[in-house]
Amino acid sequence: MSATVIAHLGYIIIESGIRKFNPFSYSRLDEIVNGKEKFDIVFFGSSRTQCHINPCIIDSLTGLNSYNAGKAGSNSLEVRMLLEAYLETHIPPKYVVYNIDNLTVSNLNTVPNSNLYLFFLNNKKMAQYLEGTFTHVEILRLIPFTRLLYFDDYLRNVAIQGHFSKTEVLNSINYCKGHASNTQDTIKDSEIVPNISKISSPDLTHVLAIIEICKENKIKLIFNSTPVIYLNNLPTSNQRVAKIDEVANRSKIDFIRFDTSKAFSKNDFIDLGHLNRLGSIKYSKLFANELNRKLISN
Repeated sequence: MSATVIAHLGYIIIESGIRKFNPFSYSRLDEIVNGKEKFDIVFFGSSRTQCHINPCIIDSLTGLNSYNAGKAGSNSLEVRMLLEAYLETHIPPKYVVYNIDNLTVSNLNTVPNSNLYLFFLNNKKMAQYLEGTFTHVEILRLIPFTRLLYFDDYLRNVAIQGHFSKTEVLNSINYCKGHASNTQDTIKDSEIVPNISKISSPDLTHVLAIIEICKENKIKLIFNSTPVIYLNNLPTSNQRVAKIDEVANRSKIDFIRFDTSKAFSKNDFIDLGHLNRLGSIKYSKLFANELNRKLISN
């Protein structure tokens, strides 16, 4: 019994430290998984959603209430999980905007970067999708200190830093309703080299499931593709997967594309695939105007 009490207290202390260190990451997952606020638009995708789309700008230009549920490294399985977890607790939004990139069709069968999800197993959909990642999810849900088995060195280190008033929040980054920009650093010329990869056999299983989930919940689904760097009139970073064009046309899904736009220069990027802080502001304004046109035309 004493060992159980010690383990439980240890878990509480570690979780508390992690929450203190991650006031942004923890609270945004809490909103996605447990929140109740009604949003008109929710953005899903990888870091190219989380870092690029600022809901404060979108809201000011569209008059709608939006939230950024993008997550770094998310493939379509993780986006599907987050969407279903969101719908467990929220009224369905009018619109879901899903960013398309190579991660969209990667064929991973487990959720990557998932340790922080261990704190949100009370959401049935979240727990269901994590069964392929963690063993004995029901035990992890009912007996929280068993989650300690999955805490890696990073989480343990973060817990210690949190109790010493360290935090992930940086003054050089914009935070707004799930959005976290990059810093204002710019990419160096030496880093601008071709990096166009192709996926020979894209896995559309979860993309098609996301389309059906939106249909069932009467949500208008919109695809988007964010800017890439152009050099000598050629893109230098990963393009969207062409197969998605076929899916969008077949399912009559609007596709707001900026991956072919040359309105962005290297000064708007922090690295080959991500906009910097000012670049995300520029993109959010352009995207909001394009979104307005799509919504008005429909």
